[in-house]
Amino acid sequence: MSDGPGEASTVKEYLGFVIDTARMQVSISEEKLSKIERIVKEALEQKILPIKRLSKVQGKIIALIPSHGFIARVASKSGYSLIERHTKEFGWTGRVLLDQSTIDEWNFFVHNIRLANGSPIRSNLNDIKVSTILENPRTNQVAVPNVRNLEKKTVVSDASSYRVVAYDLMNSDKNEVNVLFTTEEKQLSSGLRELLAVKKTVSRWLETREVEDRHVYWCTDSTNVVAFLSKGSGRTHVQKVIFDIAKKLQQLRIIAYTPIKGRRKDPAGR
Repeated sequence: MSDGPGEASTVKEYLGFVIDTARMQVSISEEKLSKIERIVKEALEQKILPIKRLSKVQGKIIALIPSHGFIARVASKSGYSLIERHTKEFGWTGRVLLDQSTIDEWNFFVHNIRLANGSPIRSNLNDIKVSTILENPRTNQVAVPNVRNLEKKTVVSDASSYRVVAYDLMNSDKNEVNVLFTTEEKQLSSGLRELLAVKKTVSRWLETREVEDRHVYWCTDSTNVVAFLSKGSGRTHVQKVIFDIAKKLQQLRIIAYTPIKGRRKDPAGR
């Protein structure tokens, strides 16, 4: 529906979402935010839920992807795994005891639902493209949103069979991380090692507090990292790493973006 005379505005509300084209941001209204916050808190207090109610809570969280992005995806992964396990054995009847992973993710969501409210509007009209990173580019045609307000930083990370390296694209002489993997880490799949490159970099930032309140564009040649940081993972050990990254990014008030496409995919990494 088009605006009538005197109704034109850069801020509109639709189905509880507030769309602000001046700030290029989508957020959730206070009314809807409070309702979802209450639903999740009540579920956490009860801990044993009918399977259909568990599914409803999960649906409320995942519905906030437009306004909460990565946080909503990460906070809903374990709950969906719990639903899948229950329904395979019992169908859509009975009650479910929340496991610790789901409890941790929901608590994380509740504690950050207000802090994380507001995601940039992404479109081909406001994206910029980074087509060449290095002389031998590690990524190609990386689209990142041309957002405002927070300072921007571009990080390139890569992991070999024995080492992880990450550095600031704007200052390639400065290593964010350059460390060897442990013996145990060397045995992991290449996809998971690439994800650990992100975790180790963010962990370093949390130690030094040198990188805070930023929009970070994370360039990687691993499609697994893109998938992990966009959707989470159904594998518990991988999801734990993703969840840890999400918590650290939130502590640093960093909004991270990954490429739309990477160049390499490790089938074993999922």
